[in-house]
Amino acid sequence: MPSFVVVDGAGAGPADWQVGEVHTILIRKAMGETLRTLRLEAGMTLRDVSVASMVSLGYLSEIERGCKEASSEVLFAVTQALGVSLSEALLMVSQRVAEQESTRVAPRRIALAA
Repeated sequence: MPSFVVVDGAGAGPADWQVGEVHTILIRKAMGETLRTLRLEAGMTLRDVSVASMVSLGYLSEIERGCKEASSEVLFAVTQALGVSLSEALLMVSQRVAEQESTRVAPRRIALAA
């Protein structure tokens, strides 16, 4: 039986995976990483985005770290503050998830003798 590891910690990514492990891809982590990338590319601080989106700084930080799953309303407000459309951000998240899927180790199948 393969072991299951939820990839939810800092530094827990494909480079840290062990052979034979099956990993859960967390969309909230991919979303948070995408929002952080967009924010940094825009040269904005968490406070800047917080003020522009009317989302609390603490909650925004938790979203970026992948600790919280944001509602569609919050995601819309944050992406607007970042100057990108929600659909653009979701495409970026989709690409990030696809990359993670391509590096994910498939579970080993064990044939049982009859």
